[in-house]
Amino acid sequence: MTRSSLPIRSIALTAMLVGAMALPAAPAPAATKTVTACVSSRTGAFTILLGKKAAKKCPRGYKKQHWAAAGQQGDPGPAGAGGAPGSPGPVHAPTMVKDAAGATLGQLLGYLPSSNLSIFFVLRDGGSYVYRSNGKVAATNASPDYKNNTCSGTAYITSSASNLSIFVSLSAGSTRVVYRASAPLGPTQAWKYTTATENIVALQLYQLDDSGACVTDGPPATTSLVALAPVTAPPDVPGPLTIS
Repeated sequence: MTRSSLPIRSIALTAMLVGAMALPAAPAPAATKTVTACVSSRTGAFTILLGKKAAKKCPRGYKKQHWAAAGQQGDPGPAGAGGAPGSPGPVHAPTMVKDAAGATLGQLLGYLPSSNLSIFFVLRDGGSYVYRSNGKVAATNASPDYKNNTCSGTAYITSSASNLSIFVSLSAGSTRVVYRASAPLGPTQAWKYTTATENIVALQLYQLDDSGACVTDGPPATTSLVALAPVTAPPDVPGPLTIS
């Protein structure tokens, strides 16, 4: 496993990358956000690429995908008397994501179609999450880091000192860190950013692997840590998901 370091985000979402997502408190995002991910051609599994990683090649069997999510613009109003522009039209209602039973899951932030399992970026409970079309919540990145070999207590994301202010600014947004074991599929854990930061020197960090076991995360690290606060993880829902 590699250290869970999230450098300056080139996405704002959340998925993508996942992710990266400091959204204003508006009915829909106001600006286009670009997301880059490596998507498995066979299973539809994906990894959101953040910062400099977005320029790297995807592993064999994965295809690089780019997409954007933007809010919907209201129609312009009619011209007023004397040729003056009319007032802006009403803001369209945000597009929503629903499960197979017709229950509303949340607001659609972005969508990545796939022949296997399409990916939905959903705003719900104040946070942005990634769902597969079968209704399963997807992990947005590797496990966060811990200071102990039981992977318990406060979870952290590592950051270079130059990026620390960017990480802190995410605490006011909807960005969520989501982890779940994939072999086999385990329960979902989710966190939000806090403004608590600290510097560490030659400290061994630990993280959860794909099976849910606590393992060392590379050699001892000298870096900056941003503390995460746990939030209630969203549930899996019956699929397939639909947009309306």
